[in-house]
Amino acid sequence: MELPSMEDLITLRREQPQDPLCSCCATTSLEVPLLIVGTMMENTSVRLLVILSSVRMELRNGIPDSLEEFIDEINAEFMRVTTVPLETKFLAQLDKHTSKLLEVIRSKGGRVKEQTKATLQVLDETVDITIRRECIFKSLMIYLGEPVHHLIKEDMQENEDTMAIVSGTEDIQIFIDGTEVLREVPTIVTAVAMFFGLTYALNIKYPKKLQYTLEFVQRVLMELGGKKMSP
Repeated sequence: MELPSMEDLITLRREQPQDPLCSCCATTSLEVPLLIVGTMMENTSVRLLVILSSVRMELRNGIPDSLEEFIDEINAEFMRVTTVPLETKFLAQLDKHTSKLLEVIRSKGGRVKEQTKATLQVLDETVDITIRRECIFKSLMIYLGEPVHHLIKEDMQENEDTMAIVSGTEDIQIFIDGTEVLREVPTIVTAVAMFFGLTYALNIKYPKKLQYTLEFVQRVLMELGGKKMSP
């Protein structure tokens, strides 16, 4: 069956409040501090627990020895839950749609043109695939009407209770419910993939300020839950 055009996929109507995306994304809510998602099935290699005072990943054989092992465990748990490879699929799909995304984003004027100008200039001046992917994703967020800093921040305020990727000078961290769950992630785009993977695998409801970005990742890039976007 022929897929809808990229324009159709990322044209979102915002007149009505969001309904739950699907049964897997409506189980828990960040409106309360206690996020208990339970223990995964006994045969899984990873058990992901979100506990009252902190968010931590608890593995059957203890804490990972390295960042690479930690990321591998997130990828493995996402694969178990969805049968879809997380990081490889995310990057491959982002690369696949890059030309069309650029075409759609560059065709817009007004706010989108003004706010993506600097980011697209960086993209045009580099051949580094990591930087280009980051620029594409940030421009996509702007196109979808969600400020980049809602997901990717330069720093976290003390006692800030939020879900975000924090990109410091030398360290990229992931926070869920205001608590650091992963640090020293190698790139922003890998952090986005891990952020989405944790959110989806833990059945955490998408924050309203990120609903269009995360839904695009889910439905268009990861091809989970059908192609129809929220109103």
